[in-house]
This record gives sequence, C-alpha cells and structure tokens, in this order.
Amino acid sequence: MVIRLVQTPGHTYREKILSYLAPTDEVWRWHLGLAFNEELDELETRFYLGMVDGKIVGNITTWEYRSLGILGHVFTTQEQRRKGVFKALLRVCTHDFRRRRGNCLILGTPVDAPWNHIYKDQGFRTVAEGSEVMRLEITPDFQEKHFQPGKTYVGEPRWCDWPAVSILHSIRSGSCVRSVAHGIYGPFDYEDYFLYDMKRRLEGRCQTRALLTVNESVVGYASLSFDERFDDEGAWLLDLFVHPSFGSQASSVLGSMRWPNEKVRCYSEKDATDKVTALSSQGFKQEKALLELRDKTGKTTDVLVMTRFG
Repeated sequence: MVIRLVQTPGHTYREKILSYLAPTDEVWRWHLGLAFNEELDELETRFYLGMVDGKIVGNITTWEYRSLGILGHVFTTQEQRRKGVFKALLRVCTHDFRRRRGNCLILGTPVDAPWNHIYKDQGFRTVAEGSEVMRLEITPDFQEKHFQPGKTYVGEPRWCDWPAVSILHSIRSGSCVRSVAHGIYGPFDYEDYFLYDMKRRLEGRCQTRALLTVNESVVGYASLSFDERFDDEGAWLLDLFVHPSFGSQASSVLGSMRWPNEKVRCYSEKDATDKVTALSSQGFKQEKALLELRDKTGKTTDVLVMTRFG
C-alpha cells in the first residue's frame, strides 16, 4: 500500500476522493465541495489516502488551523479491513501532525469501538469517562496554555475556528448544558454540529458568535436559531457555552446578538452564575426549572429555563 497526502483545493484526486467518501449526510457533501473550491478561509484540509493499484482503499482526513485539528472521515474499503490499513494511515497522519508542531488533534468515536485501542497507541486519550471524544495532546500543559486568561473579542466564527470550537466543547470543566439545539450535555465533540451551524448561518437561519483570545483560542461560543420542538408556536433557541475562566465575559457575547422580536429561550444550570447574570442583562427571566438533567458521564444538574420576549 502507498500512502499519499492530498491537500485541497483543486487537486487532481478530487473526483476520486469525492467518489470514495461519498458521505450520505448532505451537509458533509456540501462541506467537501467547499474544501475543494477553496471556500473555507484559512482552514486546511488534508486527506491521507491508502492506495493499492491506483485505487483508494483507506482514508483519514484532518481539518487544521495553526496547531489545532479535527480528525475524521476514517474509512477503509471492506475487503481491505483487518489488514493494517487504518493503523498505517493513523501512524502517518499523527507523525505528520507532530512534525508540523501541532498541539491538539480531536476526534469523535463510539465509547466501546474495537478500533479505539489503535487511537490510544498513537497517544489519543478519552477526555472523560463515558465520553465519545478523544484528543491527542502533544504537550501535557496544552489545555492550560490554550485557555490561559487574557484579552478577548467577539466575532462571527470562521471556518478556521472549527477545531477550536470543537476543543472548547470537549473540556471536562464548565457547565453541563452546552447545546440544547444539538443535544450536547457535558464534554462532547462539536465536529458535525459546527457544519450545521455554519450552513444555517450562511442561509440566514442562524446567528453564531465566538469569544476569542488574542491568540485565537475560542473560549466561548453561542448560537441562536428557531426551534419548533418545545411548544406549538415554536421559539428561538439560544445556546451559550463559555470556558469557566472567561465566564465573566459571557455578557459581551450576548451583547453582540441581534435579538428577534419574538420569544427566545435559553437553558442554564442554576449554579452557572455568570451565564444567568449575562442572560438577565439581556432581558431574560426565569420561566421554570427542570430537575436532574443527566449528561453522558452520569452527572446530574438542575436546569433553569430562561426566556426573553422581543
């Protein structure tokens, strides 16, 4: 097997890669098209291809910006499985990431997947017991440095912020309620959900905001979209998750939102003081309480339902 590294955009392997991966989810097909058309700002896309007789038999993709990355699109052709294809591709991929002085690579995988030991052999570790998220941290103090307190600013997330947004949502500390829209309670990978948010935002159906440090670490993220799940008339749903070291700056994120002249609902733990304070500053009031929300690690918490009327 020959391993080839292919980088977008406009590579001659475009059609082979698109045909081989052929994602069933429309949002992933859309994203791959953007990658090959150079429409992902500064986000870098790398395909590590396993080739036999000129045909693709395995793939690992990374999406990277600076020293952070997401690993996905892991696939091996049926007849080539259990022949070491995935193991060889992962070894080359992680070696290349280390060689380029990467700091953190994140991925999502089922908790009991039989291939997880291969990830562990290359240095990936589960972020929390029962979590489906694994991270490869090149330096042991990565998280401490990445989330080091400092000056921040608020902006619309760019494609290159994708790895940092995903890493933020995977931290063990902080509130349990991270995204009601996407069902994220506790440490989780925001890989897929960022694509949905970006597509809806570009279609004018969603607002998103990121709280960033001067070093471009994403330390807060918010989304506002219409949701019809919770009552007959529907309501706008606000999700907000900020790293606990930057909780006092949650108000600046909400202050940048363009609030609709309609009902907006947000969920928050009772003890998430900074979040509740930020919501109150924007006219949100407590509607009711939900008891004992349970995340994937088994942690339970009381949740407030807070509402704002336009």
